[in-house]
Amino acid sequence: MAFRYISRDLRLLFYTAQNSILALNTSFDPNVTLSKLKAQKWTPVKVIWTTCNALLAAFWISVMPAPLKFLAPTAYCIALLLPITSQFFIPASPVLMWVLTYFTSRYLPPQYRPGIAVSLLTTLESVLYGANISDILTRYTHPILDMVAWIPYGVGHFSIPFVIAIFLWLFRQRSALYYWAFAFGYMNLFGVICQILLPCAPPCMSCLFKSHSFLTFRQGTTSSTGQFQPTTACSALQVVSHGSTGSSTPRHTRGRSPPLPSSSGPSPPSTQVARPSKPSSSHTSSLASLSQPGRM
Repeated sequence: MAFRYISRDLRLLFYTAQNSILALNTSFDPNVTLSKLKAQKWTPVKVIWTTCNALLAAFWISVMPAPLKFLAPTAYCIALLLPITSQFFIPASPVLMWVLTYFTSRYLPPQYRPGIAVSLLTTLESVLYGANISDILTRYTHPILDMVAWIPYGVGHFSIPFVIAIFLWLFRQRSALYYWAFAFGYMNLFGVICQILLPCAPPCMSCLFKSHSFLTFRQGTTSSTGQFQPTTACSALQVVSHGSTGSSTPRHTRGRSPPLPSSSGPSPPSTQVARPSKPSSSHTSSLASLSQPGRM
């Protein structure tokens, strides 16, 4: 009896997928897409929406490396012109905008990145829930617990949206699939933009590494000598940012000595940086939990 129901469901799934595939537009004629574009009724909402998406895409394309800067827009325009691909790429434009923002944000110059708010999320946990939940969860660590946490976040987080999209494509109207792509894409897009404008360290990182310094999202700045120096967060969970004077600050060692700065020759007199004075005993004791200062 159970086999009969399973067989019936599989036949239904097969016929539904077959009908959906046969209903696809297999034309390669760009004139079909252009005629649909001419027949499109442009309302003020559509104009504003299209303009905002075009400006955001142009910004991220401008910070891309040279090869991707030309290949990505060309491939997307070709996919929009061909009817066989435009029926997928036009509804998926919000999702593609999210993917573009997520993967291209790494090319933002470090000097334009805001500093990481290390203790913001832990403070919000204490205010909203009355306790630091992340501190409680990080007291017990085990590889099995890591695998249990990885299954919903590392596997389900990326695969379930596509499973839902396939289900909507097979068993629901196209409008439901378009609405799902719109809501899913812009929800993730706003999340990425919020993380770029207000980067926050995960609460578990604040709890696990509160006695160590770790590299911030800024990843470093350039001093007046042109030497790259990483930005660190101190044990008091406050971001330490470098100024433009090239002063020596604690670096992230994590059990190893910091690398010596490489120099190809003597620096010009105008860019020489004086060696910082020896810190006092009270200052030295306050920096005991931090890494050693970088050598000049």
